[in-house]
Amino acid sequence: MPIFTSQAVGSVKGLGFTSSSATYFVGYYNTTAAQALGYPSSISATPSGFVYLASQTGSSTKAATVVGISQSGNLVFQNRYGTNGSINAEGQIDASGNLITVGSFATASARNAIYKYDVAGTYVNSVGINTPSTNSGNTNCYIDSSGNIHIAGSNGSATQAGIYLKYDSSFTLLNQYNLTLSGSPLILVGIGGDSSGNIYITGYTVISTVYYIFLIKLDSTGAIVWQYKYAFGATATMSYQNLAVDSSGNIYVATNLSTEIILSKFDSSGTEQWSKKSTQSPSITSSSLAIDPSSTYLYVGAYNGAKGITLKYDLSGNLQWARSLSIGTTALNSAFFAVNSFACYTLLTVPVSSVVKSAIGCFPTDGSKTGTYSVSGITFTYAAETVTQSTVTSTRTTLGATKTNAAFTAAGFSNTAAAVTATFTSTIT
Repeated sequence: MPIFTSQAVGSVKGLGFTSSSATYFVGYYNTTAAQALGYPSSISATPSGFVYLASQTGSSTKAATVVGISQSGNLVFQNRYGTNGSINAEGQIDASGNLITVGSFATASARNAIYKYDVAGTYVNSVGINTPSTNSGNTNCYIDSSGNIHIAGSNGSATQAGIYLKYDSSFTLLNQYNLTLSGSPLILVGIGGDSSGNIYITGYTVISTVYYIFLIKLDSTGAIVWQYKYAFGATATMSYQNLAVDSSGNIYVATNLSTEIILSKFDSSGTEQWSKKSTQSPSITSSSLAIDPSSTYLYVGAYNGAKGITLKYDLSGNLQWARSLSIGTTALNSAFFAVNSFACYTLLTVPVSSVVKSAIGCFPTDGSKTGTYSVSGITFTYAAETVTQSTVTSTRTTLGATKTNAAFTAAGFSNTAAAVTATFTSTIT
């Protein structure tokens, strides 16, 4: 059971604006409290537009925090759980509307963890697993149609082996595997699945100074179907792969290649269909990839200095538009994104010394509503961005990873949790 802790929080302020069928908003957290919501790490949106934020609070004594915001931009709940270094990272919503997050918790060292919160933001369940390294991390999760939770990560050791975990909806561990590549790291980052129960995992490796992205396909039993690595002729750094699967079983991967973004499409056999490179001066870094519910458009979330940028593509990789959300010239730590059938959501994180701890924007999927918005003296700008596109091609070879059964041990929790209160100001225009 988690332990409740009290937390002083300042105010949450927002500005809303409506269209004929939906309400859109922009807003921010503002607090000087030591346990401020200054470390949000994911944003998820339900089909109806309810928004969950997963975050950690504090800088030394961390705690997992979950926040709920209504479609009209009103703060519904804000709860903090744990005092032992609990951290929410990637978040996904299951078929019942529960929020599932993966992250870590710490006693003497960091461990992997999964948390489940219901639609009211109330803690339901959690499970930890002791992995071999103090800095191990699970960076992405996928929930299949049966409610099973699939997690990809790496063990943080010198060899950087990959970890794949599968839990059922009650957090019973079903599969646990190590994935290793002889002589090279294997960093598992993105994960997704298709309607037949197949799982796709992406990430990157480095072989003789050359960076590769990879794809691994597992069937519903966890057996490897195929595995490939793809080289774009790059010795520059690759990082932060994200993955999405459309209704026809095609796989899309967004990766950072130094200061550029490469978006690729592969068929269900791992054959590259196209790859497009997006560039912007001085740099652009992707952090999210999503496909809309109708499998019509792709959305890449990125950031560039002081801007959180959303890029919309069709399924042929053609850029439809690019929009940025910024708070003056305030530099960002990072940005996170979500999408449903009618809105794109941007979550900006800023340095903890800033007045604005984090900001959220909800804008239409057609790219409209650009302009400047003032929220209690804070100015937000939602603007068109110029991004240059070009076509690139990769070289595919077999990856050669080895899968072995892991023998991780379960790790218990000794925490409790408590609700956190905050005020919210919003204006619908």
